[in-house]
Amino acid sequence: MPYMPPITPPYPGLAPNAWRQDAHKDLDVATRLLHTSRGLRSASKMVDSLTRKIQQQEQSNVESALYEKMEKSSQLKQALQASVESVEQHIHLVKSDQAKIRSLINMKQQACTLSVQRYQLRTQRPEREHTSDDTQNLLCKQQRNLQNSIKALSSFLAESDGMHKKLHSLKMSMQVDVKDKHHALQLDAKALSLDGRDGMSVTHPVGGAVVPYRERAWGRKSAAVIADAKSVCDEVDRLQRRMVKLEKDLENNENEVMREVQKSLKVKLGQTLQAASVLDNKLRKGYKEIDSAARAKDRLTQALDSKVQPMDLVQQRYHTRHDQRPGREAVHDEVEIALATEFSELNSMVRELSKKHKKVDVQIRHLNSAAGNLEKNLRDKRSAYDVDAQAYRLAAGWRPGQSHPVYPRILKQ
Repeated sequence: MPYMPPITPPYPGLAPNAWRQDAHKDLDVATRLLHTSRGLRSASKMVDSLTRKIQQQEQSNVESALYEKMEKSSQLKQALQASVESVEQHIHLVKSDQAKIRSLINMKQQACTLSVQRYQLRTQRPEREHTSDDTQNLLCKQQRNLQNSIKALSSFLAESDGMHKKLHSLKMSMQVDVKDKHHALQLDAKALSLDGRDGMSVTHPVGGAVVPYRERAWGRKSAAVIADAKSVCDEVDRLQRRMVKLEKDLENNENEVMREVQKSLKVKLGQTLQAASVLDNKLRKGYKEIDSAARAKDRLTQALDSKVQPMDLVQQRYHTRHDQRPGREAVHDEVEIALATEFSELNSMVRELSKKHKKVDVQIRHLNSAAGNLEKNLRDKRSAYDVDAQAYRLAAGWRPGQSHPVYPRILKQ
């Protein structure tokens, strides 16, 4: 049997005006859509205009912020550069002061060494002249003052070395900060020059996970470094003023002590010269007295020699008359009495002359002994004078630039 399709029931018919109503509905919908579209376009234009204004305002704000930040960065950079220049100047001053302090310490050490040499030189005086006098005490005082000066200068040197290290550290920190400021200025200038037409694409959001320095902390950090640098520079200036005052005080004190030492040595040389002159005069008088005593001794010797022949003659006459005369003629007559009297007087004169001769001889020995002591004392005075004169002359080079003192005259031999 052939295939037969299913029978579709008839579609119910519409009202005669239904098409018209549908057309009006579609027209109303289209009209509303048209009004809505016009409203949206107007709103879009308003939003776009407002957005442009906001964007322009925000861009103006960003540019103003960039200009302000660049101005602050430039000011901080200039302040840092000025501080770096000041620090460099003070570093140069500190180095100059350190060189000066080292030179002063070297000079004080040389002066102390010279003072010790002068002290040791004066210990070479003869034993009778080796006394602990004012000059030795002043030399000890001079050495103590010089050692204290060296300690004070060494303390200043250590303090200036610490300041030099602080200044160098601050200089390095500020130079790094200046470099960062310069790089930040370049980046801000580049950001300011961008206009959005360079084709750069942002691959990360504005801002990041790491929170940067806040504005105040950013400025305070550089300002703190500048303030620290100024504080250390002020300390360097104060140290330099203290150093100038200390140098002047030390120089005045050392010059005063040196003048006291030289004056004491000069007085000592004068006293030694005067004592040597007195000893020399006494020695000359002693030599004259020895010569006089020697001449007196010679005269006494001659007188004794002159009495020998008369005594021999008296004895010969006496023995001739007494031994060879006959017994009846051997009488104690006037001749024998005269011979005995003459012999007694001659003998008495010889005894007196012998006593005087012995006294003169003892006196000559005493005079020679005293002259020997005077000669030894005079030699010691001359030796002590030469040592003190050498110690006095050594002071001529105790300080560079000092005028040579007047050398004492050499003691005549």
